[in-house]
Amino acid sequence: MLFAVCFFALVATVPLSGGEIGRLVRHRFMDPLLLVAALGIQTALLTGILGLQGDGAAAAHIASCTLCFGFLVANRTLPGLWVVAFGGAVNLIAIAANRGVMPSTHSANAAAGKLAQTSEFVDSAVVAHPKLLFLGDVFAVPQSLFFADVFSAGDVLIVIGVGMLLHQICRRGMRSSEGTVGNAQPVSSATADSNTSEWTSTSAAVV
Repeated sequence: MLFAVCFFALVATVPLSGGEIGRLVRHRFMDPLLLVAALGIQTALLTGILGLQGDGAAAAHIASCTLCFGFLVANRTLPGLWVVAFGGAVNLIAIAANRGVMPSTHSANAAAGKLAQTSEFVDSAVVAHPKLLFLGDVFAVPQSLFFADVFSAGDVLIVIGVGMLLHQICRRGMRSSEGTVGNAQPVSSATADSNTSEWTSTSAAVV
C-alpha cells in the first residue's frame, strides 16, 4: 500500500512540473517480463496463492527480488534507475541475510499497527537475532494514516529513484520511443532535399 501511494503521488507531480504522463506509457522498457514475473511472485506470496511457507516462501521472495533487479540492470541506462537499483540492492542484502524476510523493529511495527501474528508468509517481520537490522524496516508511517506501514532506507532510495525516472521520461524535450525529441517536429525528406539544393546553389554562386 505504501509503495502504491508513493507511486501515485509521484505521478501526480508530473503534470505539475510540465511533464506528460503519456510519455511513460509510450516508453519502451527492456525485458518488461522480468518485472511482471517479479510482481506476480510477490502478489502470489502475499495472497497465499502459492501456499508456500518457511524456506520455500523465502526462496520465492529472494527470486522475485532477483528478477526485479534483473529488470533494473536491463534498463540501467535510464535516468534514476541506478538509485532504484542501489535501494533494491540494499533491501536484497538485508532480505538474503535474514533467510528471505526483511527484518523490522518492534517499535516500527507497533507504530504502524502491524504487531498482529499471522501464519501466512510476510515479507517483513520482527525476527529473532536479526542481521543487518539497520538496513531493514526500521521506519514507520503511523497507523493513524490509511497507508500505515513500515519501510527501510532502501525503500526511500527506491521512491527517490522512481521519482527521478518519472520526471526524466515524462518531461518535455526528452527523446520518446517514437524517435522525436520533445515537441520538435520531424523534418521531412522533401524539406531536407530543398534545403540541400538551396545550399548547393548558394555555394555555386559564391564560387
